[in-house]
Amino acid sequence: MSYEIEYRSKLQCSETAAADMGWRGRLAHRLRQLAARLDGDLSLRLRVETLPCLERHDVARCVERGLEHANSLLTDACRAEALEGVLRAECSELYDDEVGSE
Repeated sequence: MSYEIEYRSKLQCSETAAADMGWRGRLAHRLRQLAARLDGDLSLRLRVETLPCLERHDVARCVERGLEHANSLLTDACRAEALEGVLRAECSELYDDEVGSE
């Protein structure tokens, strides 16, 4: 006996309003824009669709974990860029070959 397991997920993230939004979506977008101006934080619109449906707290936890991972990647990229800057300043001879190739 074989079973077909059906599942799917879709995550959309944007800072801008979708073109096909109704009045509620446009109002929500305006409120997010206002909140961003008030507190200076970035406001994003997330649209999550899953099959089978997941509970809201499960979706929120998944998004939180994804943002934690993104933060870790950003930290690693910042560390690498800072190290690169120090190496270029202190050991410029290591980068002499790159100057001619750019």
